[in-house]
Amino acid sequence: MVNKKLKDCYDLGYRGVAICLLHSYAFYEHEERVAGIAQRIGFTNIVASHETVPVIKAYPRASTTCVETYLNPTMQGYFKKFIDGLQPWN
Repeated sequence: MVNKKLKDCYDLGYRGVAICLLHSYAFYEHEERVAGIAQRIGFTNIVASHETVPVIKAYPRASTTCVETYLNPTMQGYFKKFIDGLQPWN
């Protein structure tokens, strides 16, 4: 079921996925399995809530994970430009 849903999203053009399972604060292995499936499908921006905010409350984990997934591409581009600007002139 997870394979098909993630594949459908990937086929629609999504490349980022926020993973937040209800009891992942205690059973993070399930989120890791979903992340592995997403990686095999080809997602490039995968964020699991147990890595972002390892707390019991689902809402803080979910909201923070979604925000991180949304902002990752923008922030990575920003940091790349910043670091490139620090390179010495050749």
